[in-house]
Amino acid sequence: MDRVFVTRRIPDFGLEMMAPHCELEVWPELLPPSPEILREKVKDCVGLVSLLTDKIDAQLMDAAPMLRIISNFAVGVNNIDLPAATQRGIPVGNTPGVLTEATADIAVTLLLAATRRLGESLIDAKEGRWLTWDPRGWLGQDLSGRTLGIVGMGRIGLATAKRLHAARGIGFCLCSLRPQPRNKGAIWEVAIPQNEIDCGVCKYFAWSGCRSSCPCGSPSQGYHLCCRFGCDRSRTPPPNTRTLLVV
Repeated sequence: MDRVFVTRRIPDFGLEMMAPHCELEVWPELLPPSPEILREKVKDCVGLVSLLTDKIDAQLMDAAPMLRIISNFAVGVNNIDLPAATQRGIPVGNTPGVLTEATADIAVTLLLAATRRLGESLIDAKEGRWLTWDPRGWLGQDLSGRTLGIVGMGRIGLATAKRLHAARGIGFCLCSLRPQPRNKGAIWEVAIPQNEIDCGVCKYFAWSGCRSSCPCGSPSQGYHLCCRFGCDRSRTPPPNTRTLLVV
């Protein structure tokens, strides 16, 4: 029976789907196998189920002359040398789109936790500093009436906008380097037209001193949207800022 090596223990239903059709070996450790161990494990395998933490390069493929398929347990394939796999006729599979909804859930969770200071207040309570209700204690910020600037309005950005608009009535300005189709659903119709507001994301970049632009259409001198260059992070944010920036 053909051998398949799985570089980490994935959810059981995935292993159960493969088990009747191959001789399955699953790496049992919490940390991934080293490159040397991985090459040893796949040397007589027909299939490999890898994770994004595994470097699947030409050297590994050459160590596995029987390898006929690589299945990456990840949305991306950055860990795999695709030209090397193509040259050797090895198809590569991945799982595009499966984390869109989960990632949007986490983005909203982090946004709510940050604005409402959940992490700080939780630490305060655990360390015994909470005594009684305090009318000024850990108030945080209200999300109602805010504008959400989403830099990178792809699948995850759109899913995040849908959640926040439906639950909190938050408006948002669309900030993307790519042209966006108009047929992605009703959420598109509540977007704030760029010609009707002063884009808060643009104001953020202006405040930070970043040598870049908001991709909503404002004049730009660069595309360093993550503010990796030229930012003065010590500056105080502008007063009465009502825009939330999500990158």
